[in-house]
Amino acid sequence: MKKPLSIVITAAAILSVSLCAAAIFSGNRGHIPDKDKVLAAVGEVSITEEDVSLIQDCDALVNSLLGVRGSGTSEREALERAISQEVKREMIREKGLSLSEAEKEEIKNTVLADVKTAEYLLANGSEQEKEMAQKNADIIQAFLQVYQVSMEEYNEMCVDASIFAVESARLVSQEFGGDEAALEAYIKNHYKEYCVTVNQ
Repeated sequence: MKKPLSIVITAAAILSVSLCAAAIFSGNRGHIPDKDKVLAAVGEVSITEEDVSLIQDCDALVNSLLGVRGSGTSEREALERAISQEVKREMIREKGLSLSEAEKEEIKNTVLADVKTAEYLLANGSEQEKEMAQKNADIIQAFLQVYQVSMEEYNEMCVDASIFAVESARLVSQEFGGDEAALEAYIKNHYKEYCVTVNQ
């Protein structure tokens, strides 16, 4: 059965917000943080209190949008996810699973086409389409306010996050038989191999 437009649009917006947390975190890679703010490192990449806080804030925002109540994501959970993300990036590189430039360009075009579609529906859609497109815009606006980024930066984050999501799915599929839990267990058992250090 075809899903109602309201569900499709709202789900897409929430998914984009969730994915962009990864892009914001990766955007901080390469900067030199204060030593006392570093919680962990994966090789030369530092993971800071700010990085962990970004993940927690995004989880809180997504839960709020979904109407989910709870204690939220702990610092430890967010830190483990940040470490996992960096190790996945390294595994993707070493196993030759990175997307080609053509594949990345295709994802970029798809993301930007979705943006154009949302803008068109907001301006020219039916009353229902306009209402749902406005909800989509409101969700994205909440993200922009929380992270203090522009719409252009948000779109770039969506592209980066979508590329990483596809590469990660390729890693899980080709190396772990589609078992995400097996990948996460592997990462935790191979911290030393990937030069993971956690500051106590």
